[in-house]
Amino acid sequence: MIHFIIVKEKKSIMKLSIVIPIYNEERKIAQDILAADNFLRENELDGEIIIVDDGSDDDSVKVIGNSKKKVVSPITLLINDINIGKGSAVKKGVMASKGEFVLYTDSGLTIPFNNLFSGLKMIETGECDIAFGSRNMRQSKIVVQKQIDRRVTSLLFTWMARVYLNIPNYLTDTQCGFKLYKGNIARNLFSKLMTIGFLFELEIINRALKENFVIKEFPVEWRCDRDSRINYSSTPFNVLKEALGLKRLIKKEFVD
Repeated sequence: MIHFIIVKEKKSIMKLSIVIPIYNEERKIAQDILAADNFLRENELDGEIIIVDDGSDDDSVKVIGNSKKKVVSPITLLINDINIGKGSAVKKGVMASKGEFVLYTDSGLTIPFNNLFSGLKMIETGECDIAFGSRNMRQSKIVVQKQIDRRVTSLLFTWMARVYLNIPNYLTDTQCGFKLYKGNIARNLFSKLMTIGFLFELEIINRALKENFVIKEFPVEWRCDRDSRINYSSTPFNVLKEALGLKRLIKKEFVD
């Protein structure tokens, strides 16, 4: 079941939709909402904030209810009664969006919102259709580095993505949680998404390339947030299981 809380009526034309998927983020989501609202207002952008709660069992929804009283920007809250997966949450948020552009970003402000201007310029000038933030570009500024276990995990993931799941070498950071799309392209791609968990972005990349959309990366300022939803006892198994399913999907739909 999905519930809606609409704070302010949306205009017919909207510049930017900010989609934030969350799961048990009661300590972070208030600052996410305030930062997104400040960003939209300070830059005089007509926009909306869409929060997708993926079955949290903490006070995230209560915190969002309290935060909505402090902001001007329209907020939509979508709630899954059970935890389904990050891909499912992002899909719900994107499909509910109205913006000319759609930004998907992780909770926790690991990347400041003003970083999106680099990607926005690339899209508006026709350089690309989709702009991915990347922590691995030379111009990126890493404020707080990953710890060694995360670095090793990232290297293994990148190898798997390229060798096993058809991700091109020019995409250096597929899992960075800061991605900007033309709105109509985002809604087109995510309407077909079948991967509900951690690897959803790899399916989206395959779908985008199949439809000849241009993806480019832009550098970001990033700080590591150790408090993530990764569980090292269960996540590797779930990722492997999802990778096998995605591999079958790629072979069926994307490989000529």
